[in-house]
Formats: sequence, C-alpha cells, structure tokens
Amino acid sequence: MTSPKPTSASWPGRWVEGKQATTNLKRWHHVHDLLDRGVGLLECARLLNLALNTVKR
Repeated sequence: MTSPKPTSASWPGRWVEGKQATTNLKRWHHVHDLLDRGVGLLECARLLNLALNTVKR
C-alpha cells in the first residue's frame, strides 16, 4: 500500500504538484509578503482580491 500525498494547504512545504498547487503557493507568498510588511488581513484580502477567510488560512 502506498501512502496518500498530503494535500493540506496549511504551509507551503506540504503542497502537491500541479497547476493549482503552484497557484496556491504563489498566493501564500503574496499574502505572507504583505503580512510581513505590516499590512492587515482585511487589506491583504482587498489588495489580492481574495476572500478574508482565504487570507486567514
């Protein structure tokens, strides 16, 4: 039996390969770059055109 590939998006080291994984990783980096600059969650969501819950993850 083979173990399943991790699909959780809780941190970038656990992405699976593929187009969606690449998009998620880019989004993760964009959000965290903004957060590192001191931008708030709501402003990150507005700037990146994402739902607030997406940014909170």
